[in-house]
Amino acid sequence: MDEAQDHIAKVLIVDDDPMISAVLAEALKQAEFKVFLANSGPDCLASVAAQLPDIVLMDIEMPGMSGYQTCLRLKEEENTRDIPVIFISSHDTFEERIQAYEVGGQDFIVKPFIPSEAAEKIKVAIELDADRRRIKEEGAEARQMAMSVMTSLGETGIVLGFLRNCFTCRDSLSLGRLTIESMRQYGLECQVQIRGRSKTVTLTPDGAASPLEESMFEKMRTMGRIFQFRSRIIVNYDKVSLLVTNMPIQDEDTAGRLRDHAALIAEGAEASASAIDLFDETQEKSALLRLVALRTRKTIEELQKKYDRQKIETQLVLHSLAENVETTFYSLGLTESQEDVVRTTIRTAAEKAVSLYDQGIDLDHHLQGILGDLNTAG
Repeated sequence: MDEAQDHIAKVLIVDDDPMISAVLAEALKQAEFKVFLANSGPDCLASVAAQLPDIVLMDIEMPGMSGYQTCLRLKEEENTRDIPVIFISSHDTFEERIQAYEVGGQDFIVKPFIPSEAAEKIKVAIELDADRRRIKEEGAEARQMAMSVMTSLGETGIVLGFLRNCFTCRDSLSLGRLTIESMRQYGLECQVQIRGRSKTVTLTPDGAASPLEESMFEKMRTMGRIFQFRSRIIVNYDKVSLLVTNMPIQDEDTAGRLRDHAALIAEGAEASASAIDLFDETQEKSALLRLVALRTRKTIEELQKKYDRQKIETQLVLHSLAENVETTFYSLGLTESQEDVVRTTIRTAAEKAVSLYDQGIDLDHHLQGILGDLNTAG
């Protein structure tokens, strides 16, 4: 077993309420985490300096230094800025989530909470952080290439390139990645949510969005077509929301152009997302039609077999009837005129049977043609 598999995740709980700390610590120990406790912001910083945790579970409302302030201190230091922080609060307002997001939080747990569910959130956060680190390392070269592209493409060319390429995307994930990469060519960091007919995809430059980031989109998607708050701007469409996190608000002209470009890219992504949904729907309907064609072909083949049997049985019955009638002439003692009447009656019935048989031949030709069409379509 390698070192990564042997590693036991370390969780630092920062809360001035000893009862909450104890309940959380017990739940996390049962989930096989190594737990450390701190009862204030300064105590947290000292504990982190002594031993780096894999994740910090931070109360917001603490005397002296708040959870927000403590998180900012962690994000200022090179060796601690990437430690995921999950905030705990008894209040769940949009303003608090915005502040938690702005200071670098990854998730948000509302009191009261179920300890086992909190432990599960921590597991997810640690896995997400590991994925982000891997993607960040793998994408270093791609980011460098994107910055080089920025120097060779004009701002309008980036939009045109996106509009040209977005309709080649066949799923929401590839569309989201293309959107983020296109915005990055402007020097803008963005997150995007694409709400497809089958699932919703929320992406950041480092990969999948955290639960807190996803909850932010749920609140911001109702804020109108374009909504700006400080250096952030959200562009909303029915299927797409695009969040830019570093708009250069100090330069109004540049910010205005970039806002227009972001709106055009979001509109293009909306059209592409609709096309993806239509393509998926068409594929589903095509599969259904193929299934109907297969069942119809089998049904017609069965009818064909039954019809063939019926033709043979009809011919046998007519042949047997004619023989039986000829035989009875000798035993019935009929006169010649009576025999003629019987023969005429049999001949009329036979002619009707032949007529029905001729119609059957025509039906047979139609069935064969339908089968040929279904075989071609299948």
